[in-house]
Amino acid sequence: MSEPTNGLLCTGIVWTSGSASLALAGPDGGIRHQPLALDQIVGWHLHGPRRCVGIWNHDAGRQQMCPHRHHIELDATGGQCPACQAADPGRRFARGVDLTDPRTFGLYLAWFDQRLIKVGLTAVKRGSSRLTEQAAITFTWLAEGPLPAVRHAERLISGLGEHGEAVRRDRKVSAWWRLGDADQRVEQLREAWHRTVPHISGDTQLTVKQPRVHDLAATYGLATPPPASVREIGPLRDAVTLVGRIRVVAGSDIIFDTVAGPGLLNARSLSGWTLTRAVIRGAAAPPMRPLNLVGSYDKHVPETLF
Repeated sequence: MSEPTNGLLCTGIVWTSGSASLALAGPDGGIRHQPLALDQIVGWHLHGPRRCVGIWNHDAGRQQMCPHRHHIELDATGGQCPACQAADPGRRFARGVDLTDPRTFGLYLAWFDQRLIKVGLTAVKRGSSRLTEQAAITFTWLAEGPLPAVRHAERLISGLGEHGEAVRRDRKVSAWWRLGDADQRVEQLREAWHRTVPHISGDTQLTVKQPRVHDLAATYGLATPPPASVREIGPLRDAVTLVGRIRVVAGSDIIFDTVAGPGLLNARSLSGWTLTRAVIRGAAAPPMRPLNLVGSYDKHVPETLF
């Protein structure tokens, strides 16, 4: 296996202002973005070996490439080696190790299913990007304030037992076929806001936000359920070609219409592969297997998490 000189290393899907793109790193760590718009036809040819994507350097605005060029297991859903995981500031933040970030943070409730609403936080200046990264169908802000106070409120709400802080991928994706009526989920989230806010309204460091509910189903292509015939795209291997028309892009998952029928790709499994542009016309069908979401829990933490 040899990597092409014109190939770019895929580091995953990035969401900005409600739009998704595939992030591709050059040898110097500079990032190019390929838009992932609904109804767009895309084509990629994979080149191995699959290797660690390194760490996103926010200050420099580029990918800090893995110094050891460690290989990654072909079926892993994350694209980092253990050393880069340990050094990744986003992962340290997610574990609650660092509470020194001076930015203003927002606390939110996010709806994924009729029985699944989670609480979370994100930097206010990132807007809804964190919500689209995790494929929240509907969300509303609860409050904003300094990080320690927002983190404390998040844990307080989670500790009440109604809203957790994490959602498994299998539960998110499985819900796409039963999202139901938009007005119903909006009302359900409003009710959750009214039940939750009294628990944090006494914190003088927090500014409570009014319940303005945002529905993102149409943004993802989920205003109507995906086809029942969807299969999973995989396993990904060296020399695989992926060509298809984007039907759904939500969080880190994409549903393509391919010559073999609709297929679901967990784009986290695409990170670490070197990609070149594939010829669209006459492209072979991608590898497909029956869709089985049970236990598909991604532990990957995106570098832009907060």
